[in-house]
Amino acid sequence: MFVCSKQVVRRLPSCAAPLAHCVLAAVLCGEASARWGAASSIGATPLASRAQPAAHAAQRVPDREALAPDGRRGLGALTPLNDLLALLRSNAESDRAFRLELDTLVSDLKLQLDQIRTAYEQAQLFELAAPGDPRSLDALHARFEELAEDPLPTLAAGGKRAAALAHVLLDARMRVRARALGDAELELAELENGLRALRAATDGFATFTQAETGNIAARVDLAASWLRALRNDLAALRVPSDARAPSEQVAQLLAVAAASEGEGVRRANVERLCEPQRKLAELMGASLFTTRLAPTVESLVQWRAELLRTAAPLIERAERALPEADRNAPPDATLAGLSKSERVRRSGQLAFEALQHDPLDERAVWLMAHASEFHYGLLQSRPWYDRYLALRRIRSHDHRSYQGRKLDPRENEALQAVQRQLLPDPQRPRGL
Repeated sequence: MFVCSKQVVRRLPSCAAPLAHCVLAAVLCGEASARWGAASSIGATPLASRAQPAAHAAQRVPDREALAPDGRRGLGALTPLNDLLALLRSNAESDRAFRLELDTLVSDLKLQLDQIRTAYEQAQLFELAAPGDPRSLDALHARFEELAEDPLPTLAAGGKRAAALAHVLLDARMRVRARALGDAELELAELENGLRALRAATDGFATFTQAETGNIAARVDLAASWLRALRNDLAALRVPSDARAPSEQVAQLLAVAAASEGEGVRRANVERLCEPQRKLAELMGASLFTTRLAPTVESLVQWRAELLRTAAPLIERAERALPEADRNAPPDATLAGLSKSERVRRSGQLAFEALQHDPLDERAVWLMAHASEFHYGLLQSRPWYDRYLALRRIRSHDHRSYQGRKLDPRENEALQAVQRQLLPDPQRPRGL
């Protein structure tokens, strides 16, 4: 459980302190630890109500735009829920430009990542991946960081993987790019999911408490700040038309690694050949936009990581509590004696607790919707189902978002629930 305390605030840099105070006051309501079953109904959120006075006590100064950690305009974790929804609906030129900038940021980063991925595939750098690794940039860079710790065994083995590792070791830009991208896919997901969820409250049935809004807004602003810096870095580190290191340098490195000398000599020679590019990468990395932004957002990144770490085991327990989970594994001893109704309720309780930390986790949202539907019906479950659909890029009122798409069982259940009428139509009299 994340501890809400003044010590946490004091560790934050001054430019992030206002945002952090909001987050600590309005978001981390999980420290009060109320179970879902203690609410008067499944849709109630008693934790959020305890955070409301603190959140409203620190509202924005009127007519002052909220700022993201990088100093650009943001949603603002202190922004009251109604003001934030009004911003998402606003037709004012400045508000529309702000929303367009966030959407453009996502598309720009995806385009840059696609270009990098294509260049790596053409250079056969994905040979570096181990069997079973996902074919993604994050997985490739993580594998490189692992192999770079001790490259000699891989280089000495020869083959396509050794050649790919040699190319990367001799490419300072690739080293710096791997470090800069880091959790790029996580940041993209944070920004996209946060915006989708909030927009579902303007064009659908999704609802949010002030605490959830503060959580999401803080994470959207953090992700947007990081992605703006990353966009600048990737522009500076653009992949050349030939993403491979000079072939003679690669051949020399592979020959040194496979030579007949002792291991200590070969290791020293490999290090000697790679040292210039490593030092160049360190110099280049020090001037990156993301490097300069890191100290400003460090505490917020740690806060978010703690939220996700806390929510993860709760979600796993919620999944395991469902009766359907017994198909894949025998039930836990604590669940074996419970009825189906009690197990679904237990799953909902755990999902509700997880959502106090991570309101954007699609599994927790679906579990909460499923339990709400089971115990209380559509009136309580529809907002959760609609939030789940938004996180899955599905809008019930836009057939283009699901037409021709094979829905999985959870998506199908959610879509049917949201499109189902709350009350049956009365019989219309025939004739006059």
